[in-house]
Amino acid sequence: MEKQRLNKTEQEIKSAIMDKIEDAVDDYLLSFRLKSNDGNGLPNINEIEDMMQDLKNKTRDIYLSMVSDSITKFDESKSIDSKKENTEKGA
Repeated sequence: MEKQRLNKTEQEIKSAIMDKIEDAVDDYLLSFRLKSNDGNGLPNINEIEDMMQDLKNKTRDIYLSMVSDSITKFDESKSIDSKKENTEKGA
């Protein structure tokens, strides 16, 4: 079975999402470094939990945005045309 490819709109959504995920990971890593005194020790458990919560919230928001974008950008014209054809046949 041949693997399906993303269309142009899906590629654009994916690209934007991957950029945002990269930014969230960068933020986490920079925060970890800063809170570990530039590599001289680990952040305390509360700081690590806060950083994980922040990363979780950012990625959740990114994925929610992706779902919303994919719904918003969905081309409904084929579905509408199909519904019109079926409605006309039943009339």
